[in-house]
Amino acid sequence: MKLVVVGRGLAAMGLLWNMIKEKKKVDEIYWIGPFLDPKNHPPAHFCSLNTTALVALQGIKKDLSDLGDCLYEAFFLTREFIEEYTPAGVQKVDRFHLVSPGEDNKIRRRFGSLQAPVSITSSNFRPKSEFFHEEAYIFEPQTFLSWWQDTILSQLNITLVDDLVTTLDDHQVSTLKGQTYCFDRLALCTGALESDLNLSQLHKIPKVAVGHYFHFSDITFVHEGPKESLVLTWKGHNFIYNHSLRTLVWGGSTYSDGITAKREKDLKDDLEDFISVYPELEFTGKKSIRTGVRSKGPKRAPILKWDDQRDILILNGLYKNGWSLSHLIGKKAILEIGFANLVPNKI
Repeated sequence: MKLVVVGRGLAAMGLLWNMIKEKKKVDEIYWIGPFLDPKNHPPAHFCSLNTTALVALQGIKKDLSDLGDCLYEAFFLTREFIEEYTPAGVQKVDRFHLVSPGEDNKIRRRFGSLQAPVSITSSNFRPKSEFFHEEAYIFEPQTFLSWWQDTILSQLNITLVDDLVTTLDDHQVSTLKGQTYCFDRLALCTGALESDLNLSQLHKIPKVAVGHYFHFSDITFVHEGPKESLVLTWKGHNFIYNHSLRTLVWGGSTYSDGITAKREKDLKDDLEDFISVYPELEFTGKKSIRTGVRSKGPKRAPILKWDDQRDILILNGLYKNGWSLSHLIGKKAILEIGFANLVPNKI
């Protein structure tokens, strides 16, 4: 069987990784990407590389909603993956949800009981309000994605194609460089570009959601500062400090009013408000504003569909949760639809 995978982000990697885990036999795999139009969608907007890259359970409980059940299962699959394989570019950290005035009832409904302010000795940080603590994982996207791609390439018979798919016909795709690749099965992991090209021919194509955030490098705290990496969540924003890399990310909000929209002033004002409450976290560093383009499925749910007429698997709409949902939809694709009938590879 010949498989073509279009897209080189988290969705594609989750699919190929689960193919390895379940020992599915495929004779040839062509992995084509990055799936980007450099004129209209610069590589700087590639969401898997431009993201705050945070995974946490966030108070989600089972049996309350279909989306909640997906996110719950995806978190524990991701935690299992990290603990078993210790991938490069990932850290386990403490995350503190800090209650601001008027938020206590909302946060208590989501998380349950809150903790009273107390010094966090290990982090050299003291919340000034009630808070909720949870474990979380932060990713350095380039390092982690390079590790995951290299690991996948070392275990599957893959031809990596550095090209852009332009058209899809009957069991073949054509690329910008004039190449044609025939397939027995095709996996479309095209992210936000699917809203423009609609190669999947979905009735409801995913929407584009643009996320902006600040990235600071060469961080120096004016005061003593945290002693280790941590995440502080305040009014919908995440203050993500990576101690080993001396980087800091501020962001987490999503806007959907244009792919090149800039909300630098909003981010700047909110960060200044946060530092005014926690002046001990004042810092200096080299700032850049980054933009990621996310693919948002109906009701924020991931899209996983098998088109048995065209032999096409569609994985899309991971939205803000690609770092965890990639494991879940990859697993479901391999075990339940599209690839479930492939024989195990006994080699």
